[in-house]
Amino acid sequence: MKKIWLCIICLCCLTACQKPQETPVEKPTHQENTELPLNKEDTENKEEPVEETAEVEEENEPEVSTNEVPNEPTKETPPTTDDAFVTDVPESTPPPVTEKEDPVYRVTLSIECTTILNNMSKLKPGYQDFIPASGYILPMMEIEIREGESVLSVLERACKLNGIKLSARNGYVSEIGNIGEYVCGNLSGWMYSVNGAFINQSASQKILQDGDTIKWMYTCDNGRDLSFS
Repeated sequence: MKKIWLCIICLCCLTACQKPQETPVEKPTHQENTELPLNKEDTENKEEPVEETAEVEEENEPEVSTNEVPNEPTKETPPTTDDAFVTDVPESTPPPVTEKEDPVYRVTLSIECTTILNNMSKLKPGYQDFIPASGYILPMMEIEIREGESVLSVLERACKLNGIKLSARNGYVSEIGNIGEYVCGNLSGWMYSVNGAFINQSASQKILQDGDTIKWMYTCDNGRDLSFS
């Protein structure tokens, strides 16, 4: 019995030895169509591929006229916002500048020498012809003035308009209508009042207001013979 088992084992071993062994197939580590490295001679002789350059047809650019203004929009280029504004909106002319006129005031003025009529004996010879019979060289008249005008400036304009001779220096009036100071006594001369009040101030310094009343009066006694009201 033992011999039989030994024979069977031997037969199994013989069949196993006669069976061809399969050799493992190594999988390629590189991708398909991988080219093998060239040797030194092949790399030197290998020609670099020549890239074919595609011929690009040049577009015919429009000829630019030398007479065109640079940066001026053409027909194909729409105008910018600034260009459209300048083209569409006409230029407006500014309104004329008018000077502001000064306000116009009105005052009344009169010139009289009635006191001389009561002192004709004191009057120097040759002045009788200059004394009006009414005693008024200039009756009460209305005159337009500008703001800031003085008593003297209004008197000068009134005398010029009516052809009356006037002599004044440094704001002091010495003669009106050919009647000067001291022609009717040593205390005689011209004085003025504004709104019924005597003004002890130079006529060039007294500034008038709208509606003022100015009276120029000749005195033979330093104002004591005058009524300013």
